[in-house]
Amino acid sequence: MPRTPLAIVGLLMALAWLSGAGPDDDHLARLRNPALSPKGRIAAMEAAWREAQGDAGLLSPTRRALLDVAWDASAPVDLRAGAVDRLLGDEDPEARERARREARLMLPRERRWEVVRRIGAAAVAHGWTDFTPALIRAWSQPDRQVKDADRPERETLEKLHPGRPIAEVVLEQFLRPEVVDEVEGLDMERRIRADAWDLLARLDADGSVRMSLLEGRAVQDPALGSDPLVQDLRAGLSDLRAIPFTGEELAWLRALRAPGPPAWREWYAEAAVAVSRVDASVQRALHLRHAEPIRWAAANREAWLRASRDDLLAQLRARLKGRTIRERTQGYGDASMRLPERLEYWEAALTWADVLTVLILDEAVRSPGVVAAFRTQIGLDRKETGTEFGGVLSASADGFAATLYPPRIGQRTNDNSFVASEDMVRGADRALAHYHFHVQNWRHAEYAGPSAGDLVYAARSGRHQLVLTGVRRGVVNVDYYQPNGVILDLGELEVGGK
Repeated sequence: MPRTPLAIVGLLMALAWLSGAGPDDDHLARLRNPALSPKGRIAAMEAAWREAQGDAGLLSPTRRALLDVAWDASAPVDLRAGAVDRLLGDEDPEARERARREARLMLPRERRWEVVRRIGAAAVAHGWTDFTPALIRAWSQPDRQVKDADRPERETLEKLHPGRPIAEVVLEQFLRPEVVDEVEGLDMERRIRADAWDLLARLDADGSVRMSLLEGRAVQDPALGSDPLVQDLRAGLSDLRAIPFTGEELAWLRALRAPGPPAWREWYAEAAVAVSRVDASVQRALHLRHAEPIRWAAANREAWLRASRDDLLAQLRARLKGRTIRERTQGYGDASMRLPERLEYWEAALTWADVLTVLILDEAVRSPGVVAAFRTQIGLDRKETGTEFGGVLSASADGFAATLYPPRIGQRTNDNSFVASEDMVRGADRALAHYHFHVQNWRHAEYAGPSAGDLVYAARSGRHQLVLTGVRRGVVNVDYYQPNGVILDLGELEVGGK
């Protein structure tokens, strides 16, 4: 008999390993092996599951391996989806119940749509309505690449709750959160309510569904009327003519309503009185972020408070005329994401209160005390290469102030990002705006303006934002941006410094 060359033997053995052939294969080891091809790992999973059905001793380690694969975000999506199918289709009721809990815990952080779709299909097939909170929490995480109408979470919720408006299903979880799985260290009721409110910000963009709740159902339903959170929402609508649109804004309103020192209560009372003085048509378009600018204008620029939107726009045009505008050209990843930063482009998207805010912020950043603070803070930022710096722009009887809130050590990821600390967020509750710097070097004009991440943060936080970018030694470009994506270049500002 002719002898087979050793090289060919080795090749045949390798092919057998990759294809799943061979009587001595360890299917679970192959399933877990990230170096193996996706097809090879799927074949190993199928073989392991078949063997486990005939050998009770293999069921537990096989289920464990499938669960590990299902949770592994780096594993091939088809492999993970197959693992989910088998775990949720397990014929053992106890094992299936454990898999159900794991699937509910996976959903809020899952970003692979085929995995979400398979979990949703199992939920619909079995009528598992207890997946509703997890589906809402998953859907609350925005994805710019997928429209809300096309999200698998929406499809699943519509099938689990046929005939009900989807916004109503989400609102119900906000009002009466269904805590199915407790997680150590997390207030799950609060988390569900915040995520449901975040999602409603997209599904109920004009606030009409939530407005009808606060003005009608919450009044008629004693159980809802006595809910402290609903009481805060109703008070915010009554006093500040605003409802929070995101989960972070919801926390913001609750912080404004929380007991505190006399100065806090005085601020709230002053803001409520100032808001009550603006025209009723203006009040319908107010947000929480407008309370402080309106309060400041009532105390310092009475004429601005009485002015029409057209009058305020005329003043803003006059201020911006002749200023050097530097639109951001780099850092978006996709040229189609670049947005104009000029008033004429965004004018229709600006409300009366938005224009008022921009006028106030433009005055604030050019006040001597704020310019001096920026100079000092930029010097500190340029020495720290582990993060960008930022802070809070506020107003008091003594004028405007820029207070620095450096990111905490654990939040310093790199010199091209800024993370607002919890201290900064709470420090801005009664302030005008957040700000941060792009001053890695003085000639950074191509990055003059908010990044895509900055815009996402503005939308989530509901706050007015400023970014100051170095364009030449001692000079920064100032850009204003707000939660709905408006970006206005306010021109250059001389701050000095090295």
